Amino acid sequence: MKSSTVQTFAGLAACAVDLYSSSYSDDSRITIRDTNTGDRLEIEGITNTVLRGAVISYLNALGYRKEDAAAQQFLQEVAQHAAKAVETTTA
Repeated sequence: MKSSTVQTFAGLAACAVDLYSSSYSDDSRITIRDTNTGDRLEIEGITNTVLRGAVISYLNALGYRKEDAAAQQFLQEVAQHAAKAVETTTA
């Protein structure tokens, strides 16, 4: 890591988060963009494995929130999208 400084960003209710993973190289990126101002924070240089691991870790954490109906509904949506993506790759 090139920087050991921690920066905290607050007030990001009006933002978009994009996850990018290259299919040509082992390169991923996370972009957080303020939808009001267009300002953005980009985290580059993440490997595809690290990004995928973070997504899986997030989904696993949601699985433990059995009492959270919104989390369970989101997991169902993810499962449907994952099934469609698997169909696309195997077709």
